[in-house]
Amino acid sequence: MKRSVSFVPFNDARNTQWIYEAYSTDVLWTTSEEQAASRHRTRQRARDLRYENEDVLLRDTFTTTDTDKNVQRSLKDFVKSNGNGRGMERFISREHHEERKAHRARAIKVIIMAQKEAIERGYELAELTEQLRMLSIKFSIHAKIFARRMGKADEACCYPKQKRSSQKQQQGTSVFVGAPVVPSAASASLTKTQISQRQLQAMTA
Repeated sequence: MKRSVSFVPFNDARNTQWIYEAYSTDVLWTTSEEQAASRHRTRQRARDLRYENEDVLLRDTFTTTDTDKNVQRSLKDFVKSNGNGRGMERFISREHHEERKAHRARAIKVIIMAQKEAIERGYELAELTEQLRMLSIKFSIHAKIFARRMGKADEACCYPKQKRSSQKQQQGTSVFVGAPVVPSAASASLTKTQISQRQLQAMTA
């Protein structure tokens, strides 16, 4: 039987235990009205991005035979141009949503069928769990790869690569006027003689 989550109406005191005195707005769960409004805003934003053809960037990114470099570039462009659209991929791209839905349904079906067959054959618990684990890994590989790629796209946008010159400056020693040079962690393995030479060069420069 399919189950769903229901949200209580506003100011419903059922199953509520107040631990500390708080304002009426300091509640843990959203009301059904707030949840409906949030879903409406999400779908509206997804429609706007779809009208702007942003769904093109998600095309062939879930199950793909394309090179990782090309897919990664598309996902990076999507995150960079639609920072507030993250998490809405299945609403923005119908193709992406159908692919995820199909693979999820396939994985669930395979796990359930394998579990029934293993029980009928009298498999031991350890053997059963190992078989289900391997099947789960195999049939959820696309979701794992997509999550990894999307994480790399987030990282690339949040922490853009710096030029090598600036990286070397950050990794080098810090020099203060009138104070000795403080070596960084990268130069912690230098000998005392090497450190003294650097200090001397910095102070006489």
